[in-house]
Amino acid sequence: MPEYHEPLLTDSRSYVSKDGDILPLELMVDPVQPRPDRTEYPMVRVPDSELEGPTIRLIRQSLAEQAIRSGKEELKDETLGVATALRLLHKETGFYARDNDEKNSMQAIVGRSESGFPTLRYLDEVEYRQRKAKTDDPIRALRSIARHFEDYAVQAHMEVGFSRLFTRTISDRPVNMNQKLSQNISSADISDDVPTRRTLTSIARLREIDLFVEEKGENPLGIHAGIDDLKGEALDNRIFELLDTMQLSGVMKLNERLIDEQNSRFSYWKDRLTEARMRSSIRGQVDQSLEKLNKLRPVILNQK
Repeated sequence: MPEYHEPLLTDSRSYVSKDGDILPLELMVDPVQPRPDRTEYPMVRVPDSELEGPTIRLIRQSLAEQAIRSGKEELKDETLGVATALRLLHKETGFYARDNDEKNSMQAIVGRSESGFPTLRYLDEVEYRQRKAKTDDPIRALRSIARHFEDYAVQAHMEVGFSRLFTRTISDRPVNMNQKLSQNISSADISDDVPTRRTLTSIARLREIDLFVEEKGENPLGIHAGIDDLKGEALDNRIFELLDTMQLSGVMKLNERLIDEQNSRFSYWKDRLTEARMRSSIRGQVDQSLEKLNKLRPVILNQK
């Protein structure tokens, strides 16, 4: 396999930064991990109605009326709301949120987009509610939110790299695009190869969300509800369950879509950080995050 440049692998399975620093790959495979300070401040819960701009409210109302007309009024409002939010946010941003935290941040920002500088408005309102609740360090909430933005962008960068490595893997092996995934990829392939496991998990997650917004599946963003909570054989089985309903050619089309969506995701959160740096109280931290994103270099897979 020739070398090519997309996110960051070495033959020692390490992450290589632009400055030459080498970090264990497992630290970067899924960078959105709980941080010690992410829950140390008491965030004030804001009703969804206060986080929604007029666009979100109109589409939510329209879809709710459509559900009633189609005889699906038995759907719970919460479930309908999540599916509606995901559908709308995808239309506005070009990608699906990966979890509830990301969805809530996107919803809060998109809901303010009609008045300009939505990220600043979101941060202002969070700080206002923190001060109103008399928390010890209201700015800590803003720092945590900004770190979320950085994490989402780094994760998107990694997803693109793994997806392109997977594309190269498929192109370099004898496969039949008209057969199912399981007829071309084994459980051993998934377990032994990080890009393959990572990419197929991401494609299966995308399929889970598609089914949910089409009202054909459960909400994958709930706690212990989606593919991210599975490991080993259970993960393999879920991947094949979701993706063996189509030919390998269909899986690869989903992979192309995944690359497009994760590129959009990277750009979206980087733009949010660029806007957030206008807040002087967190500018230093945000500048460091932007510098880190600018230093992310493509991954190179070295073959002996």
